[in-house]
Amino acid sequence: MPTVTKSALRMAASAAVLLLSCRAFSAETGIDQGRAISTEVPDWPQWRGRRRDGISSEVGLLQEWPEGGPALLWTATGLGRGFGSPIIVEDSVYIGGDVGEDLVMVALDLAGKEKWRTSNGKRWTKSIPGGRTTPCYDDGHLYLMNAHGRLACLKAADGVELWAVNILELFEGKNITWGVSESVLVDGDMVFATPVGTKALMVALDKRNGRTLWATPPIPGEELSYASAILASVAGRKQLITSSARQVFGVDAKSGKMLWQQAHVIPKKVIGMSPVFHRDSVFVGSATKDIGRAFRLKITGKQPEVIWTAPLGETYAGNVVCVDGEVVGAQKSKLKQWLLIDAENGEIKHTEKGMDGGSVIHADNRFYCLTDRGLVRLLKSTKQGFETMGQMQAIKKRNVWSPPVICNGRLYLRYHDPLHCFDIRR
Repeated sequence: MPTVTKSALRMAASAAVLLLSCRAFSAETGIDQGRAISTEVPDWPQWRGRRRDGISSEVGLLQEWPEGGPALLWTATGLGRGFGSPIIVEDSVYIGGDVGEDLVMVALDLAGKEKWRTSNGKRWTKSIPGGRTTPCYDDGHLYLMNAHGRLACLKAADGVELWAVNILELFEGKNITWGVSESVLVDGDMVFATPVGTKALMVALDKRNGRTLWATPPIPGEELSYASAILASVAGRKQLITSSARQVFGVDAKSGKMLWQQAHVIPKKVIGMSPVFHRDSVFVGSATKDIGRAFRLKITGKQPEVIWTAPLGETYAGNVVCVDGEVVGAQKSKLKQWLLIDAENGEIKHTEKGMDGGSVIHADNRFYCLTDRGLVRLLKSTKQGFETMGQMQAIKKRNVWSPPVICNGRLYLRYHDPLHCFDIRR
């Protein structure tokens, strides 16, 4: 989930991005490139899609929008206050939000009608109220963390809770200023979480019963971040890549062994962007007070090396995407511009001005850029830069922080209680 606080999110408007090159592992095994690992579940079953990279493989979408944007199919309400995105699997939409005194999971049908709802513990009442995370679907079950660290497994058919554990209590972790914000990841029989406690940095739990399968040794004095992990194959080895408050690190998904780590100490310790894996590289965002920086790091053993730097910010909500060797993301809000950066050398290839910061996803050769003032702009990347192929003022609010979702020819946009569904098919 995105970092959900005014001060944190404003700081994150000047976020830094780390590009970590994994060529060291490739050199050892003769494998030149890694890959982000996709879940086998179809549709949009977890945070930022099947590979957790904000990129959809769908085609047959509108390449240019009519004036005013695509048609609105429906709006669902009663979902509560929240910053997580919906997930869509088969004939259901699942979304979490704070309703009354609880964090509530709601299931909708594809017409936006409620099927069931259930609670996952208490709501977040401290700074910037609202649910933080996006659920993860796997094998007929839903896995959802609340802002207090309560991780629950629910039956997707009816919302019945099968098990729950509190990862902060279990592994002696401490909550942070704006609450636990991790959207958990499931692979095989394991569900992964990052408690950053005195008993474990990262853990794998049995998805069937919540029992601990492995625990990565703690980093003394370390704290939670607001990021969510990704899964990648590097030199034929599965590794989880994420961050704590002062470290970016990779962990062996099978054993929990720490593979590498890179210190990254920043003001306020706000790291809210999920890593983005591309070929042999990883992008990781973090909040700073300046206009933002992007780093390319080459991993040599356990110590990465900075290769290039470039400005990039606003990676708090929708993070960045990397498509065909180009990184797209927003710069600081006050600058009101988005950047297209060459992933290999850090060169700024184009600057799109006049857009507030926000979140981005990609589908069918188009970038869907949602600003934090609710404007959605459809952009096409050309040799000359971006070309605007349509836009709409979808939400007339400020602080629109839930990243957009695309599934089966539909665009989903959430602003707390309402969820809007648009038809973007050709």
